[in-house]
This record gives sequence, C-alpha cells and structure tokens, in this order.
Amino acid sequence: MAREVLLISEKQVKDSTTVESNIDPKVLRSVVLDVQQIQLRPILGSELYNQILDAKEQLEVDEDYDMPEQIKELFYDFITPYLIHAVVCDFMITNNFKITNKGVLKLNDSHGSNIQANELQTLADFYQNKVASYKKVLIDYLAKDKGCYTGNKNVLSTGWYLEDRPAFYHRGYR
Repeated sequence: MAREVLLISEKQVKDSTTVESNIDPKVLRSVVLDVQQIQLRPILGSELYNQILDAKEQLEVDEDYDMPEQIKELFYDFITPYLIHAVVCDFMITNNFKITNKGVLKLNDSHGSNIQANELQTLADFYQNKVASYKKVLIDYLAKDKGCYTGNKNVLSTGWYLEDRPAFYHRGYR
C-alpha cells in the first residue's frame, strides 16, 4: 500500500506558483500524491524514495528532528521545486475537467471565462518544460558524486530497452 506522506504542502504549492488560494485542498492533495508515486518514485528508486518519506514523516512527528545533510539538500534543493512544478502541471488538467455522472465537464464560473484547448495546451507546455528542467537537475544531482541514481540510462524516450553498445552510443544516440 502506498504511504500517504505529502512531501510538499498545499501552502508551498500556492505560495510558489500562480495557483490561487481557493483551490480545493482535496484535489491538490490527490495530485501531490499521484505526482510523488508516478513521477518522483521512478526517478529516485524505491529505496531512496522511502528514505525521503521516512525523513519527512519524522520531521512531521518531531519538529526538532534534523534530517541527514545529504537528504536535506536533496529534499529542499531538488525534490521540492521539482514536485511543486510537476504538481501544477498535473493540476491544470485535473482542475479544469471533472468526471461526473453527467459526463466529463469543463469547469467555469461566473467570474471566469472558458479557455480554448490551445491555451490550456500552451500553459501545460509551459509547466511541462519547468518539470523537465527540474527533473534533469534532480537526476544530475543524484548522479553527480552521490552514486545514488540507479535509473536505467539505457532507455530511450520510446521506452525500448537497448543493450550497452559503445559504438551505438558513440554516435550520439541516447
């Protein structure tokens, strides 16, 4: 069963981005948990991911708890900004469309206006670029002198696994 420890708070997301303060906390919490499980866990690997959850959980129980320096740096300097922007990216879609017993609805109120699909895509692309940048910084940090990134570097964006072939990689294909 997935642990429901939030690595970032609703307040952090709202204070660091353009997300309004009146956003439904239940929806935002769900998005944070999904992003942690689906996006962050594969980057960190289960062992390191669970160490981060343990440290965050301990911090919530004991405010005097001092995270180990390596975990603290990883958590505050790399994981937190990555999660904040990844959450916003996923939240845009989650917040704009709701599945109800009447079908999939695009939400609108008297104080807002409908955005066109291309406008939503532009906004999603903007945040996706931020997510990709934070993800790269996080992976680079894990790989650099830490020896704790265990992700499979032989997987192309297509998801196909290629065996190590130095001549293939030498030509610049990765």
